[in-house]
Amino acid sequence: MALTDDWKTRDWGASEFSYAAPDLRAALRRSSQHNVAKLLRAYRRQFGLVVALTAATLGVLLLQPGNPQYQMGVGLILLYCLVQCAYLTLTFRRFRLPDLTLRTTEAIQETLALARAINRFQAALVAYFVPLVFLGSLLATLSYYGWSMARILGSGMVLTVIGLTTTLMTLLGHYLRRFLVSRQCMALIAQLEASRRDLLDVGA
Repeated sequence: MALTDDWKTRDWGASEFSYAAPDLRAALRRSSQHNVAKLLRAYRRQFGLVVALTAATLGVLLLQPGNPQYQMGVGLILLYCLVQCAYLTLTFRRFRLPDLTLRTTEAIQETLALARAINRFQAALVAYFVPLVFLGSLLATLSYYGWSMARILGSGMVLTVIGLTTTLMTLLGHYLRRFLVSRQCMALIAQLEASRRDLLDVGA
């Protein structure tokens, strides 16, 4: 009983274990700054991959410049890349991270807002563009190997396979949205959310 009373009456604000201790606030800030930097690097790498994919798709588009069917197929893939590239370009241009040393909680909040906005956009884009990208790649492949549109439309078997696989890819696109964010990014987002709560608790 005496131990319980002592626990309740102890001045934890003066304790070395206090959550208001300056060294703990500093440690939380350092950890948060490190995680913010890692999360932003992960999304910037993703942006770089999108730019590289866009450039590669443009190169593939030039393989058969005189084949409109092939151009249309690759063009659907290129459209997906351009939409994503344009969105990420505008998003990163508008993003201004506050000074991490002075406004750590605000920096965490704005970084999380950026990550969530990108995740939501990519999830919606994948859900609606997967069938178009699939159709584009299929049409481009068939055209590359000599299939004309008349031959494709004249084959009931080919149309059935295209229809079934496109339907499957549409369903798969909605399912794949949950796997778009990497485990590393999910872990960093969770850590930053916890750090922001802790920093608010200690008044940092």
